[in-house]
Amino acid sequence: MSNEAEVAATAVPLAGVPRLRMEGISKSFGGVVALRDVDFELLEGQVHGLVGENGAGKSTCMKIIAGVHTTFTGRSLLVGLEGRVHSARDALDAGIGMVHQELSIFRD
Repeated sequence: MSNEAEVAATAVPLAGVPRLRMEGISKSFGGVVALRDVDFELLEGQVHGLVGENGAGKSTCMKIIAGVHTTFTGRSLLVGLEGRVHSARDALDAGIGMVHQELSIFRD
């Protein structure tokens, strides 16, 4: 577990302090911009759903939050401290989970 994830996992939630806060997040794949200047905040106990058109960057945003994509620009704070989720394990250890979209489990 990275130091950031360890701090997030053991931190006592403070009223109004986000468990996770991301500011100005941008991510590109080659020349294709997937996210541009995205802000996101998650408070203790909140559940979020992310919806949008195909190609809007939903999966990319969630993969950054869940530690799947670790290279991006912008600022990330875990429990108010500057830090990044370096892996999916770090995210889980910090109490951040993701339900991945999987349409192939249903028959047409």
